[in-house]
Amino acid sequence: MLDAAGDISSDYELATLLIEVNTARPIDEAVRPAFFKAANSLQSDYEHRRSSTRSSATGYQPRMLADVLIRPSR
Repeated sequence: MLDAAGDISSDYELATLLIEVNTARPIDEAVRPAFFKAANSLQSDYEHRRSSTRSSATGYQPRMLADVLIRPSR
């Protein structure tokens, strides 16, 4: 599902999907690369923060911090 998320053009819709995915399943090593690839495609700083904040509320593994803190420059 997250691999197909790249086709979502609306930042709001993509952020909402990421939040829902994280609610249904914690972000673990199996989904982490696809989750943060999708999250880093968000253009809106607000939506990026919204999805990241909700994700961090469920707790991060130490290896995930780099994916959260390093966001590609535009």
